Amino acid sequence: MSKFIASTLLRSRLSQQLTSKSAILPHLMMRSAPRTATLLPKMSTRAMSGEARQTLVDILGREHAEEIENESTTMPEDLGSLKKTLENDWKIVDDGAMTKLYRTIGSSKVQVTFHCQDAVEMDDEEDFDEEALEAAAPVRFTVTVTKAGKTLAMTCITTEDLSVSIQNIVNTSDQQAETMLRENVIPSDVYQGPEFVELAEDLQDAFHNYLIEDVGIGSDFVSFVSMYCDFKEQTEYVNFLEDTKAILS
Repeated sequence: MSKFIASTLLRSRLSQQLTSKSAILPHLMMRSAPRTATLLPKMSTRAMSGEARQTLVDILGREHAEEIENESTTMPEDLGSLKKTLENDWKIVDDGAMTKLYRTIGSSKVQVTFHCQDAVEMDDEEDFDEEALEAAAPVRFTVTVTKAGKTLAMTCITTEDLSVSIQNIVNTSDQQAETMLRENVIPSDVYQGPEFVELAEDLQDAFHNYLIEDVGIGSDFVSFVSMYCDFKEQTEYVNFLEDTKAILS
């Protein structure tokens, strides 16, 4: 082979190799290009310094101090006197936001339970006069009467005239009653009870008389439930302020 032909073939092969490399090179460059890191939004100097947290802590402290100054956690004298009177017949126990009252009637154990936030909202306030609006909001509470492992549970609401309105009545086992009181719902596998307002009037009256005369849910008891519910809600709110401040400080 002549030197001219060999030289021509060599240039041709070099040209093909360069063409092939030039086609691959952009892909190699793309694959080897450094990745751009995703940048998180910059936090302001205020957020990094904890100024917002400190502002919240200061306001919590202010609110707590105001509640203490207003003696929100001091039991009113009339409520304290009423509580002392009821303790002649009832054992009163605070369980967090719950209040439980116990007594025994013959062979039956009676328990009354209410939560400090069980006040019932009035739907149409315009239907009530000013005097009614100033009265304490109705409070929902549950009365259970247990005997031989069976429990009669009555859901009640306090009324403006310091009486009690029965909303619902069910029969459960004592274990189911505990669940109902804890979760504030009647177990789904339990008969939900009759519509109380659809019962015979004399039967409704008999239930009411039983609660008032035998169980002891009279006007003093209803007053206590209404007043103590409000007092406990204030106390729990002050505890909320104090505990939240301690967590964030």
